[in-house]
Amino acid sequence: MISEAGVARLTLIFLIRMTTFAGLTSFILEKSVQTKFLISLAVSLAFSALFAIFITHIFVLFSIQILEDMTSGIMRFIEG
Repeated sequence: MISEAGVARLTLIFLIRMTTFAGLTSFILEKSVQTKFLISLAVSLAFSALFAIFITHIFVLFSIQILEDMTSGIMRFIEG
């Protein structure tokens, strides 16, 4: 049950971050003089969004698995 909710939440996080990255990609590839000084900002935001996907997926999935393992271990200890 917890794992299914985690997967649903991670899917939403993935979609949000990927659309952010896709939106910033067009800004990064812009060659006009007015956007030259903002390209570094767009690169930073885009790759931090990708990094957030990676960290969020690993942290949340591992945390959910550890919590489920601890819960089942405690239940086995209580039951005897």
